[in-house]
Amino acid sequence: MNMVDLISFILSNARSKIPIQLLFIVIFAAYTQLTIVRITKRANYTSVEYAYEVIAFGLSNAASSDDISKQIATWHHDKWGAQVAALRAVCREQPTLLLKIMGNDDAKRACRLVL
Repeated sequence: MNMVDLISFILSNARSKIPIQLLFIVIFAAYTQLTIVRITKRANYTSVEYAYEVIAFGLSNAASSDDISKQIATWHHDKWGAQVAALRAVCREQPTLLLKIMGNDDAKRACRLVL
């Protein structure tokens, strides 16, 4: 529901006994909540997209499922913080994003390793 629809809904259902100040407070509160939700979704998307790019770059030379597994195991063993943290972020927020660069079994294995 966008803001215009919300305001129209509130105004159409408002009774004449509701003070205009209260009506504006309700509209402002609804607008604030919708804005917070929109900003939060965008921030989560941006952080996951960056994490995905870190993983995709790190696996760009992996030619097979074994190469992917070995590379992720190396990151984990050698404590490569950026790659491991990026993989954790993607596994927590949007694990299906990994399917762009690896198979389903590899994605599950990678997430099990880092979570």
